[in-house]
Amino acid sequence: MTRRMVVLTSVSLCLVLSLINAGCPVAYAERELSFDEGYYEVLDEAGNLITATALVVSIDDIFIDSENRSYRIESITDKTARAKFLSTIELPDVDVEANTGILERLKGLVGLTDVESTDTHYFAQDSSRPVTIYCTHSDESYVPTSGTPSKLYTHGDVYRVAETLKAGIEQNGGKAVLSYEQHHPHDGAAYERSRRTASQLMRERPLALIDVHRDAVPAHIYEASVAGRNIAAVKLVVGRENPNAGANLEFAKYLKAIADKKYPGLVEGIFWGSGSYNQDLSPRAVLFEAGTHTNTLEQAQQGMELMADVVATAVYGPSAQRPFGPPERSATVMRTVLWIVIAVLAVGAIYLFVNEGGLEGIKKRLGSLTSKEISGRPDDSDHE
Repeated sequence: MTRRMVVLTSVSLCLVLSLINAGCPVAYAERELSFDEGYYEVLDEAGNLITATALVVSIDDIFIDSENRSYRIESITDKTARAKFLSTIELPDVDVEANTGILERLKGLVGLTDVESTDTHYFAQDSSRPVTIYCTHSDESYVPTSGTPSKLYTHGDVYRVAETLKAGIEQNGGKAVLSYEQHHPHDGAAYERSRRTASQLMRERPLALIDVHRDAVPAHIYEASVAGRNIAAVKLVVGRENPNAGANLEFAKYLKAIADKKYPGLVEGIFWGSGSYNQDLSPRAVLFEAGTHTNTLEQAQQGMELMADVVATAVYGPSAQRPFGPPERSATVMRTVLWIVIAVLAVGAIYLFVNEGGLEGIKKRLGSLTSKEISGRPDDSDHE
């Protein structure tokens, strides 16, 4: 083969690969450990457990814990990752009560400026645009509830957690779309299959794209008591190998900032790991680990119900149309209204009793009013 033929062949191959990649964006194959393989423990420099995850961790991955301390993974031996403390990070300054400055506070963050120039509704309160939800690992389930960690031939329990997220967002004044597409089996190519689902959901012009999972670690990693509830906390996972990595990390920080204000302890941490998780499709994409397979489904749903309020606040703003807010506040407001009605009726009854001279006077007055309504004219006593 002549030198010219080698050059032409190489150029042709590059052109073919470029065309393929242009038409079909590459989906990174993120792998999670199987139950037989165990899970990773992430330890600090003193050997203290920071977190545990079934995600395959890599050198330079970052974990931000519940107290906002950031660590970088420096070494990995078997299933033990050693992490170096970096700093305590400062989350965005959020005001979950006022409806001012949400967009301004986010300007200048990594990746947001360019997005805002083409998408004026980045964090605007546009309730016509939904939050879209899907489940890459569509088999994932909770052992204490279903007796199995994986439902291979039907929808896993994770879809019920996703339904809780959808219902909570809608209850809090937003809009949500949930895909029930399955992506079995649970292997390294699952994200390639779920990419088609995520791409379809992006046609909805979502304000956020959320992939709901559950982890595969001991229950105590996620067990928490928040807002008077026994919940499974939520870990936020962001891939650092895609063009939106910086923007998605800031979105995750924003979610955690709101959660820390409204429901301290709800977010177990933020894992910024190798891979993409299809988050290159949106600058406000995040993966939710809703507890682990050894938590109950109810614990996962309790945590996700609170997380729905956080998501609604983040993407629609604190003043989204929320008739009564989260469930616990809704019940409180309803009870308050009921007591006010009872008090007004009681005061009215006392007033009638005093002014009409007792029960007989009240009966006579009511009888007089009834006779007027039936006859359509005043009775004789009105002429006195």
